[in-house]
Amino acid sequence: MGPNDFVYKNIKKILENEGYSNRIASAAAHAGVDEYNNRVQATRRGRIFDDCLREAREYAKERSKSIRY
Repeated sequence: MGPNDFVYKNIKKILENEGYSNRIASAAAHAGVDEYNNRVQATRRGRIFDDCLREAREYAKERSKSIRY
């Protein structure tokens, strides 16, 4: 498992446990991987995953607001 797979798998799992649908969690996990690939360095030492997770949570929050039931 490479770093991109690790980031995707763990972000998706965390977001699903927080109650997001599989579809939103998957899209947000991709946003987290994009953040990982575009980030030069973490905001704090050893916190790159936290930065990616924060970006994915923001993405998921925006997407869940736009869905109307």
